[in-house]
Amino acid sequence: MASVIFKIIVTLLRRVGWVRFPHSPAIAVAALLLIAVPVAPRQLAAQQRDSARAGIAAPKAQAPAQPAPDTTPRPPLSPRRAFLTSLVLPGYAQTVFERDRAAMLFAVIEVAAIGMARKAAQDLREAKAVPRDSVVTSYQTDGNGFVVVDPKTGQ
Repeated sequence: MASVIFKIIVTLLRRVGWVRFPHSPAIAVAALLLIAVPVAPRQLAAQQRDSARAGIAAPKAQAPAQPAPDTTPRPPLSPRRAFLTSLVLPGYAQTVFERDRAAMLFAVIEVAAIGMARKAAQDLREAKAVPRDSVVTSYQTDGNGFVVVDPKTGQ
């Protein structure tokens, strides 16, 4: 009788088998590609015609053709310029690409981050201003719930 752990492990290995185990289908596909690619027919573009055969003339030399002009559209911003403009003004590059919601999101996140940084700096300044400030950990009360003041120290 096989243990429960062995059964669980074997089941898990079969489910995940596509990725990394020797019995997986990926190994069979890779082996098939390794066998089929070298055997597959290739185009013989590198070969020349046999000029010794009757009736076949050597190809005439032609002037090299001019390459066609590049008609692919260029992006409105290069990646470097998009980075630099977004560094100065967050979300600007998104407005160039007409992604106004994304631009607004980046701008709002930046403004919120600056606000939180200013608030943290203000809290730090206040904490440094009163370095000897203390927090009351215990105090005495009278029967009515009022705090008893020590007559000697006034605290």
